Amino acid sequence: MAIVSMMRLEAVAPRSQVRRLTRSLVRLSCVELSRPETDAEGFVPSVPDTEALREKRAMVDAAADELSRRYPVKKSALAAKKELSEAELLDADYTQVYAAAERIGGILAELRMLDAEDVAAREAREALEPWRPAALPLSYGGTAHMTAGRITFPADVSPAEAGEALENDGIAAAVSEVSEGRELRCAWLFAYRGDEERAWSVLKGFGALRAPSLPYDGTPEEALAAIGAAEKARALRRQALTEELASLASFREGLERASDALSMEQTRAELSGQLLESKRCAVLEGWIPKEKQAEVERALRDAGCAYEISEPGPEDEPPVAFKSNKFVQQFNFITEMYGMPAYNSLIDPNPVMAPFFLLFFGMMMGDFGYGLLVTAACAIVIKKLHPKGFFGSLMQVMLWSGMSMMLWGVLFGAYFGDVIAQVSENFFGKRVAIPAVLMDPMTQPLNVLILSFALGLVHIVTGMGVSAWRQIRRGKWFDAVCDVGFWYCIFAGLVAAILGAGWGLYLALGGVAGILIFGGRHSPTVIGKITGGLPKLYDVTSYLSDILSYSRLLALGLATSIVASVFNILGTLGSGVLGVILFLIVFPVGHAFNLVINILGAFVHSLRLQYIEFFGKFYEGGGRPFAPAVYRTKNYQIKE
Repeated sequence: MAIVSMMRLEAVAPRSQVRRLTRSLVRLSCVELSRPETDAEGFVPSVPDTEALREKRAMVDAAADELSRRYPVKKSALAAKKELSEAELLDADYTQVYAAAERIGGILAELRMLDAEDVAAREAREALEPWRPAALPLSYGGTAHMTAGRITFPADVSPAEAGEALENDGIAAAVSEVSEGRELRCAWLFAYRGDEERAWSVLKGFGALRAPSLPYDGTPEEALAAIGAAEKARALRRQALTEELASLASFREGLERASDALSMEQTRAELSGQLLESKRCAVLEGWIPKEKQAEVERALRDAGCAYEISEPGPEDEPPVAFKSNKFVQQFNFITEMYGMPAYNSLIDPNPVMAPFFLLFFGMMMGDFGYGLLVTAACAIVIKKLHPKGFFGSLMQVMLWSGMSMMLWGVLFGAYFGDVIAQVSENFFGKRVAIPAVLMDPMTQPLNVLILSFALGLVHIVTGMGVSAWRQIRRGKWFDAVCDVGFWYCIFAGLVAAILGAGWGLYLALGGVAGILIFGGRHSPTVIGKITGGLPKLYDVTSYLSDILSYSRLLALGLATSIVASVFNILGTLGSGVLGVILFLIVFPVGHAFNLVINILGAFVHSLRLQYIEFFGKFYEGGGRPFAPAVYRTKNYQIKE
């Protein structure tokens, strides 16, 4: 369990074999390519048409999603993906599927156009309805000597009064009201062309405005009839399109397969985009794990490549990957969220971090009932869905964390809080409880706090031990003694002295002396070598602060227990049948809330203890994660 040794790959492939080679390399899922840097004449970057693949996949996905939305197929939420081989996905003929996807896209576009036309028709109908009582054509503008037009007034203004005002001013004009609405009144204005300007000067005082023009020539009744006829035609066309779309629903599975095939082709094309090409050959370089060298060499030879695989040089920055067993590798994502360690740091933190993460997570939740629920839920998800990637690792970690919660629940005597005691006492009149095997956080918080500090000390000295181990691997055993060994003497001596061992104080003082004497050994000056140990010794305050941070184990554990106990008390307040009903409501709702809230807090604070208190003792960051080209599919699982 360590950081994977990487090898540098450089190869030249016949251009005719590039597609075959990239497909083989993606299948291996262990090759990370980067574009070579070369000034060789005739070589240019490969430019695969990934955009066309992306657009085709978007078309296929849109068609499949629409079919799933309109014609859903019942699936179990925990149903696993079907498995297909790489050949079954990539080598299938999707000609008809692509034609169906294109037709579905055309149908959807036409349906959207019909919907937009319906919206426009509704708006036009609303605009025409107020003018329906008038028999005049909407575009009527008058005669040679008379002007005519549609106008509107505010709802609180009478068009008749406006007409009287025109008559009183001796203006040859008339206003004919058409309809009255909630916000506007509609009317026709008829005026002698020579008096039109005078008429508008009066009408503006009544808030009159010219009505917006409408794209119809006939009367409102004729326009509304035309709109109705167009709506019927669109309804018939929509029905035909919907029936055609239903007939294409049989392509759903083919569309899903085509989507995954296009995703795989896109991955291969992106990999080939890292090559330099000439008329006859292609140049590639990148990184591979040392343990996969034989498989990669076989793929290179099959493609007729000339290649060289070598150890990384001092100027290289190889990517970082972890080599762990099946248990530890599920915890890799925790370290990856923090940041990858440097390639030459020699340390994979996951094997030593994983047990402490489970230990602290379980202690902060510390309830057998909650642990049983989490374990069962994660086991069902893993069995039914076979999740991969981040989600799969998270489910595995939570499965183990649930088991840790169960263990600590037995040690703390917590089974959905104190529900057994509350139910037995309130419903049966006799208090029955399962005693804690180790200690009860509710009645012995000080003991739990001491245990938290003890576990924190073990956690910290383990991190220091990892740092010492790396120094020893680098041949710096004396630095390991001075930087870690003397601190071990101090911690061990203080613990022994607290437990009553008389020699403990001498051991601690010996550690202090060692730090004072050798703490400044790397200083370039004599004074620095003599006094350099003083600031090193001041680090004791940092260690004390780190140990105090582990009080959160008690705090979150108490929070879980107290909230659970509160809901148990609330659920058992009643008696008789009503009491049972109250309990059946409060118990699941209250404990579900407590579980969700506190499991999130336990996860976050378990991460913090790893990232700050543990990784801070030895972690050398700055690494770049290994990112090999791999197939990522949405609908099907590729057979190994």
